[in-house]
Amino acid sequence: MGRQGAATATSLTLCLMWLCCQCHSLPICEGVEDETPLHLLSTKTGYFNAHKDGSHWEKYTEAVHGCSAKQVWLLARHGTRFPTANDMGHLVKLLPPLSQRIRDNHRHDRGCLKEHDVSQLTDWFPPFELRDREQLQEMGHEEMASIGTHWREFLPDLFNVDFDPSLFKIDFTVKNRTEQSAYHFLRGMFGEDTVGNIELPKAYSPNFILRFYKACPRWLREVYKNNETTYKERWLFTETEHFKKMVHAVSARLGFMHPLSTDEMVAMYDECRYEAAWWPQRKSAWCSAFSHYDFEVMEYHQDLKYYYEDSFGHPLNPKTACQTLNDIRKLFQL
Repeated sequence: MGRQGAATATSLTLCLMWLCCQCHSLPICEGVEDETPLHLLSTKTGYFNAHKDGSHWEKYTEAVHGCSAKQVWLLARHGTRFPTANDMGHLVKLLPPLSQRIRDNHRHDRGCLKEHDVSQLTDWFPPFELRDREQLQEMGHEEMASIGTHWREFLPDLFNVDFDPSLFKIDFTVKNRTEQSAYHFLRGMFGEDTVGNIELPKAYSPNFILRFYKACPRWLREVYKNNETTYKERWLFTETEHFKKMVHAVSARLGFMHPLSTDEMVAMYDECRYEAAWWPQRKSAWCSAFSHYDFEVMEYHQDLKYYYEDSFGHPLNPKTACQTLNDIRKLFQL
C-alpha cells in the first residue's frame, strides 16, 4: 500500500472511531422513550397498563335514572399469560445470542443503550420455562381478581351477595389459563374464603359459545391456515418504507451496522411487551431501543394480523359468533 493509501485508510479509521465515540449523541438516539408506552403493545397490553388511572370506569358508574340491573352476560378474555410453546421456542432461539451481540456492540461504543439496559442483557435468558407455556402469569391472577372486584362494586345489587350456583353460570374453555382466570375473577368478586368452596364446571370442547372460531372447520381452512391471504397484508407491510425505517432505526440504536431481520424485531418486541405486562413497574431492556413511533409501527404490524384473522378483514369472521350472540338473546328472554 502506498503512502496515500495508508493515509486514506488512517483517515477512514479515525473517522469511524469518531463516529463510534459520538454514537450516543447522534440523532438516531433521540426520541427513545424513558418509559415504554404501555398502551401500544397490542394483545399483550396488560389490563393495569391499559387503564392504570381507573378513569375509564367513570362514565359507567353513573346510575341510569329509573333503572336497575337485573342480569349480566359477561364475555371476558383471560388474564396476562406466558407465551405459547412455539413463541417460547422463537424467543429462546433468537434473543440470547442477540443480547450477546448487543453487549459486544456496547463494549465497542456502538449504539444508544444505557449502561443499566446493557447490564439487564448480560447473560440474559428468557424468564420462563417450557412448563409455563400458555399458563396464567402471576400478574394475570391479580388482573382477573381486580376485574372481579370491580364488577362487584359496579353492580352491588347483583354481585355483592353470597355465591349461589343457581344464579351464577360460569363457563371457560379447555385452556388452563381460562379456568385459572375464572377462579381468580371469582376470588375478586366473592373473596378468598368463598372461592375455595365454589365448584367450577368441567370444560368441554368444542365450545361453540366461547371458542366458536376453533369449532368452525371452514374458518380454520379459509382464514386461520390460509397464509396466502390472511397474513398477506402483514407481510407486505414489512416491505414498506415505514417498516424498513423502523428496522434501521432500532438496529442502529443497538449498535448494528446492518438491519436486523423481521424475526429478530418481532422477538424483541414480543419479549418487551411480555415483560412490560408482567412487571409494569420496571422497564424491560428489550423495550429500550424502540421510540414511540417504532412502537406504533410494531403494533400496526400486529393489528394487520388480527384484523384479517379475527375481525372484518375476512367476511367469514363476523359470522362465526352467531351462536354466542344467540346465547345472549336466549338468556335475556328468560
